[in-house]
Amino acid sequence: MARRIVWTNDAVKDIEESWEYISRDSSVYAIQFVQHIRRAVRGLIQFPYKARPLHESGRDDLRELIAGNYRVIFRVSEKRLTILRILHSSRDLPRHFDPSSN
Repeated sequence: MARRIVWTNDAVKDIEESWEYISRDSSVYAIQFVQHIRRAVRGLIQFPYKARPLHESGRDDLRELIAGNYRVIFRVSEKRLTILRILHSSRDLPRHFDPSSN
């Protein structure tokens, strides 16, 4: 059975903010960014463990996939992939990041 993808509010907000920032220079690149992230996430459905463990967490269920210059941070369970954050790779996880609250 394939896992279901669930986007948290934080992840949606991250995408929207990145799109707004990129679109200041180019709406075409902003659209390509969103498409690239969505393709990367869909690619995780069958093989979520191809992504590396999230080193800041020390937990096997928290993973990250590098998609271009962005970190797709997600939690894996038997039935779903929960997309927690989409962060530019130059940024650290926010100090208040709590994957259990999502």
